[in-house]
Amino acid sequence: MNIADIEKQILKFWKESNAFKRSVERRSKTRTSTNGQHKGSFVFYEGPPTANGKPGIHHVEARSFKDIICRYKTMQGFRVERRGGWDTHGLPVELEIEKALGINNKKEIEQYGVAKFNKKCKESVWRYKKEWENLTERMGFWIDMENPYITYDPLYMETLWWIIKQIYEMGLLYEGHKVIPRCPRCGTGLSSHEVAQGYQTITENSVIVKFPVINDQLSIRQEKKSQIFFLAWTTTPWTLPGNVALAVGENIEYAVVEQNGEYYILAKELVERVFEPKTYNLKPKTYKGSDLVGVEYKPLFDIKELKSDNSYKVYSADFVTTEEGTGIVHTAVMYGEDDYQLGDKFDLPKHHTVNENGHFNRLVAEFEGQFVKDAEPAIVEFLKVKNQLYKVLPHKHTYPFCWRCGTPLLYYAMDSWFIAMSKLQKQLIDANKKINWVPEYIKEGRFGEWLREIKDWAFSRSRYWGTPLPVWKCSDCQNLEVVGSREDLAKVTKGRNEYFILRHGFSKRNHHNILSCVEKKESKAFGLMPQGIKEVENSAQKLKKLGGVDFIISSPLTRTKQTAKIVAEHLGGVDIKYSEDIIEIKAGIFEGKNVQDYRDYFSDTKERFIKKVPGGETLSEMRKRMTKFADDLEKKYNGKRILIVSHGDPIWILESAMLGLSVDETVKREGENYPHTGQLRHIQYAKFPYNKEGELDFHRPFVDEIKFSCEKCPNGQMERVKDLVDVWFDSGAMPFAQEHYPFENKAKIDKKTYYPADYISEAIDQTRGWFYTMHAISAILGKAPSYKNVISLGHVLDAKGQKMSKSMGNIIDSQELAEKYGMDAVRWYFFTVNNPGAVKRFSEQDVKEKLQRFISTLLNSYTFLNTYSPKTKAPIKFSHIKTNNLLDKWINAKLKFLAKQVTAALDIYNIMDASRAIDKFVLEDLSNWYVRRSRERFQKSENKNDKNNAAQTLAFVLSEVCKLSAPFVPFISEYIWQKVNRIDKKSVHWEDFPSYTNVTKQEKEIMDLMQKVQSWAQAGLSIRSDNSIKVRQPLNAFAVSEKSPVEYKEILKDELNVKEIVNSKNLKADKNWKAFKDDKKILLNTKITEDLQIEGNIRELVRNIQKMRKTLGLHPNDKIKIKYSLPQYAYEKLKKWEKRIIQDTNAIKISEEKILSEHGKTYDAKIEFEWDNKNKVAVAIDKV
Repeated sequence: MNIADIEKQILKFWKESNAFKRSVERRSKTRTSTNGQHKGSFVFYEGPPTANGKPGIHHVEARSFKDIICRYKTMQGFRVERRGGWDTHGLPVELEIEKALGINNKKEIEQYGVAKFNKKCKESVWRYKKEWENLTERMGFWIDMENPYITYDPLYMETLWWIIKQIYEMGLLYEGHKVIPRCPRCGTGLSSHEVAQGYQTITENSVIVKFPVINDQLSIRQEKKSQIFFLAWTTTPWTLPGNVALAVGENIEYAVVEQNGEYYILAKELVERVFEPKTYNLKPKTYKGSDLVGVEYKPLFDIKELKSDNSYKVYSADFVTTEEGTGIVHTAVMYGEDDYQLGDKFDLPKHHTVNENGHFNRLVAEFEGQFVKDAEPAIVEFLKVKNQLYKVLPHKHTYPFCWRCGTPLLYYAMDSWFIAMSKLQKQLIDANKKINWVPEYIKEGRFGEWLREIKDWAFSRSRYWGTPLPVWKCSDCQNLEVVGSREDLAKVTKGRNEYFILRHGFSKRNHHNILSCVEKKESKAFGLMPQGIKEVENSAQKLKKLGGVDFIISSPLTRTKQTAKIVAEHLGGVDIKYSEDIIEIKAGIFEGKNVQDYRDYFSDTKERFIKKVPGGETLSEMRKRMTKFADDLEKKYNGKRILIVSHGDPIWILESAMLGLSVDETVKREGENYPHTGQLRHIQYAKFPYNKEGELDFHRPFVDEIKFSCEKCPNGQMERVKDLVDVWFDSGAMPFAQEHYPFENKAKIDKKTYYPADYISEAIDQTRGWFYTMHAISAILGKAPSYKNVISLGHVLDAKGQKMSKSMGNIIDSQELAEKYGMDAVRWYFFTVNNPGAVKRFSEQDVKEKLQRFISTLLNSYTFLNTYSPKTKAPIKFSHIKTNNLLDKWINAKLKFLAKQVTAALDIYNIMDASRAIDKFVLEDLSNWYVRRSRERFQKSENKNDKNNAAQTLAFVLSEVCKLSAPFVPFISEYIWQKVNRIDKKSVHWEDFPSYTNVTKQEKEIMDLMQKVQSWAQAGLSIRSDNSIKVRQPLNAFAVSEKSPVEYKEILKDELNVKEIVNSKNLKADKNWKAFKDDKKILLNTKITEDLQIEGNIRELVRNIQKMRKTLGLHPNDKIKIKYSLPQYAYEKLKKWEKRIIQDTNAIKISEEKILSEHGKTYDAKIEFEWDNKNKVAVAIDKV
């Protein structure tokens, strides 16, 4: 099988054995591991992806780093209940629907219909759900996708509302008119953490503008005709029509420059940067900025609304510097934060010259209707014609673009809601000190800097598909009401009447279990049974004790009419009204049939809300008619006590609607909430947002329909402000909202059972996205930090360092990679290529190399074991192997050391060092040393015990390595572990992670001595290479200056293919002894005698025979016959080696034959090579 087939086989096993779920359930919350350590829950939070976009290779990176730690902690004994999630709101979704519908702006959305638009949005978020699930499964990312949290879920949103109410009650939520970054395309403001994700480096024109000074107030000019100008520099020419003031630095020194008969005022320090050398005359007199304050100038544009006693003057401001520009700042108060504050300070006019869509409005007649960025060239030309342009300069700078649609953002003064995060700066910084960041520099770098420069959170969005801001404002007195729950909604929308509900008494229909909502005429056949009459009488007495009712409204069916009459008589003959609106659910083709047949039509109760019986209605449709019935009563009556007599389903659904229950909650509580026959209940009217499908829905426009009276004034009506909240708030609140906190699972959070997260991981951009909003919300709630350990991942670029995109054609298909190289190789690439936080220049060739270098080497080590010892089963402990072999002891010592290395690294989330340690062990220690040096023990051992010891050692080491590598490469680890343990129904992921005692003193000595042997071997091989002597060519001796035990010498002899190891101290000078890098302590005798030459030739012959065996696909046990053709002088020499050749190649016969001249004869395989580096030799084999 190829690697992809192996992985698919493992996926099948995992699915059939429910491996993921069982891996979690095997670890109890109070489990004690084998080493005595107490293990509880390890909490992981999944940053929710958006399923309306396809997953990419960067998602494989993130999911790999999430999965490895969760698997590792599970194997350590922790219970890791990781739950998936979906981020379903926001601009990305809206933009997709706008594109699909051909909509270009918010006005067109409202014309289309907000309800229809949002319904499309809700449907679209699952567009690529299957692709996400397939990728998640295929790459071996174990996470619960069957019970995910979903940010549009009403219970999730209720928690969001609760948090917002806490923010409001803490005095942190406020409405302000501020300059904030706004996307003119999307028509909404953005928060600072959103803006941070959209910066691009661009080059565009900046301008130095000439503002004419009025009446030479400074007595500068010497000639009356000369004009005087302030020079101001701006990178946003589109803001110039909105100019109302100029700002200078109070203590900055300003100069006057004369050029071509005009005078210019600017900062003296910047004169040489602005003017070309030798083209100007610098006047001796200078001015402080304070001297310029109050000087008036002529406006660039004639806009009446911007003229006032305070406009078009010079003011001092502390934000003015001489770092660039002219030292004079053009001020348009509506389009810059500093500008706006200056406008507040000096009461400057505040009028927009640009509309919300980024187009000039009627105040700028010259450019009305033009998009501001498009109009900039025309503005420059306009100023040039009026002699108000001094210079145009290309300017390279970073500029914010919308993180979703790519439109340039405009800094724009607008009404918005904010969270005063600046008041929580200390808490945020203190909490950050408790977080372990990987890479470590993020802590005080990118994230720490963000917190130290914290800005208030621009919280509201003027959009449609998202969590509505739960703020209601009075139309008269501007009183605010923040709703934080359904309970709050119930209080503010409490009905004017008091309601009781009563299900009819036990009837003959109930007795026969028959459905009935249609009666052609009233009949005793449908009436109450004695038991039912008694039930109703008892309820009537209870109602009488409660004060009775003003009237009864009843379903017009016989059993309800009879029930209503009994109650009316007990209450003294109150009026009864009948309504078809509260009739039994319409059963369609099941009318008059058995109730169980009707129930069997549906897979479960929940399906009754969406699946319609032919001719009938769904529970959702019935909910609509029942809530409309209640709404109509509220409109019609005031201060009445009303009894509603109806049937089981209508009453059950009406009560759930008055409680504001979702479909899931209604179904979940059916057992306790479904009314018994004759049962009386008191309910309170409340208004909740239900959509057209009858589902609880807090989205627009349904929530906008909820209005109520103001408590603060007599006639005011409370209406919800139309804004949504920042979509990043949705995901940032997931630790709480996924648990429906505090309405459910309160102890999980408060007792820190599932809070905070022990571990999270996402890409570097989330430091100002999800990482920040989670941190911010936890600080707001006094529960910071919300995570303890975080790995921030570098971005994945293409091999040339370019961002991957469809337009560039450099997108990597993860599924194709999986088919070619397997997902383990992709995962291994991400773990080993560099530090997690570093940028990854992704190359398919690198993945291929990881497969060939590590995955295949590990697999080949198992294949070697299975080839020569197919029945060997890995022992549980190394001590069960009764071996004295030095290599066996050494590889076990190295394994123990590896386990310590890997555990120590993973415990501090150092995945790169952990994976590289395993990589090095498998390649260098296991494959290139232990297996290679033990090969003869497997292939030619005359000692069965020694072969068995070698096989058991290799099986044990492979089993333990697979445990160590299981979190990293789960597929191949599972495959090999099952094979070497001869198990096919257990998973390595259910095992405990290897935990070893420290390496003993004896083991340390073994490792140190073997290290010396390996270094000597490398030196000897280097001498061979320098002298062009192949390793297969035996040599006489190798010399070192240190003594070593015989066992080590034997290993060194085999590795270097020499006859003996001697002490270099006892050698006499000889030209045949070659030193390693002029080190006279390490020498190799390079003289090749005739006997050594023939032995080398024989080894070359054997190598070529083995090569042919491999080409033919022969098993080591398969027998062959050998034919050879040699130069005449070599026949006798080869005869002496025939027995050895037969033994080494598993042949039954070897004989001489004129292969080179036999053109007509065929063999299974034939090869030619050089003998003594000069004569042609031929050898052929046939399988027996």
